[in-house]
Amino acid sequence: MKTRKLTQSILAVLAIATLTLPGTVMAQDGPAKGTTTIPTYVGDLNYQHQTLSKPSAEKLHRQMALARASELVLWSMPAMGFYQAFKAQQENLNVGPDDLAIGLYEGPDAVRTWLTANVTTPYTVTMFDLSGTGPLVFEIPEGGVYGVCDNAWQEPIK
Repeated sequence: MKTRKLTQSILAVLAIATLTLPGTVMAQDGPAKGTTTIPTYVGDLNYQHQTLSKPSAEKLHRQMALARASELVLWSMPAMGFYQAFKAQQENLNVGPDDLAIGLYEGPDAVRTWLTANVTTPYTVTMFDLSGTGPLVFEIPEGGVYGVCDNAWQEPIK
């Protein structure tokens, strides 16, 4: 259910970003004296007296909307992957959102879930929602234990 709401929120942001792009560009229609065409990766852009033509301005606005939508999808990928792994952990281990479950991931079959995992390193993973559990304290013994605590964007928590 939360995945559906998050997906709907992302789509709503995309729609708003597309509809609210700046639409007031000094533009002129039709050929005129002083018209210049410049080839770009977006296509040919037409200028009239150093001002973008209306079709060229619309082409650039479309490209800006596409770039913004792509950036939004890329920005949300780590959080969406983390959330899906959290939900899979709950379903596979039959635990609730406030339960602390620790999974050991080792070998090629176990690390498929993780984008950057390798098959030679054993991974001990736990995920939880602090809004349900409240603050947590981990005591890690000294010695040969190495690891990191990440947030949903896979940034280390300091």
